[in-house]
Amino acid sequence: VDDALVQLENLEFRQFLDESFLAMIARSPQTIISLGIEEEVDLNTMSLDDISDAYQRDTQALERGILDLLRTYDRESLPADEQRFYDVYEWYLDDIVRGHAFYLYDFPVSFFITSVNFNTENFFTEIHPLETLEDAQDYLTRLTFVESTFQQAMENVALRADAGIIPAQSVIQWTINALSRITNVSATQTPYYIAFDEKINDIPNIDDALSGAMRDDIAGIIESTVQPAYRALIDFMTTLQNNAPQQT
Repeated sequence: VDDALVQLENLEFRQFLDESFLAMIARSPQTIISLGIEEEVDLNTMSLDDISDAYQRDTQALERGILDLLRTYDRESLPADEQRFYDVYEWYLDDIVRGHAFYLYDFPVSFFITSVNFNTENFFTEIHPLETLEDAQDYLTRLTFVESTFQQAMENVALRADAGIIPAQSVIQWTINALSRITNVSATQTPYYIAFDEKINDIPNIDDALSGAMRDDIAGIIESTVQPAYRALIDFMTTLQNNAPQQT
């Protein structure tokens, strides 16, 4: 983070806007992929987002540092259009930084659309590109990271539980029910497989033999890593439910 901030010092204002924003985006491979800017950001995107507590706190430090650097520019000396850019960017960054105080006040694993489990599934079924053979191969590779993502999600839930932030029993039960959609069916009936299966036939230069082999590969990954990750998450949330309040 310190190195990233040093590289942002003493830049021309518009260059600072561009490069500082890219520095924040570069913390999230999934955002880079969703924006289709892999070639513009110096980051290995063959993974999912690092959602560990340490990494997220480093990201917060970067965000605070960028806001501090923004405020070193003399707003009044900027042209009118750049003053508007300054104001919008300052509001955006200040809003993020003020939110750091409430960092633990959420439920990383839930049935909400902001949850890690929802975002992970949505990334693969709605966002991940599947237009080329390389896309399909990348899909399979990134799918193997679901297990580590869910492990980090459990660690994040535990941190919040230690701080007394635990979802209500009913919320946890709805979450378990949502997670069970993945574990109570065969690999080929999961959204991860179905999304891949529906799109692979439209990818050029993939014949029946190769597409069949890749379907077998994804089914194997789902059975060996994805579904066990969901089961582990269900077990974790079931244990948490024993200590959860009846209502929040």
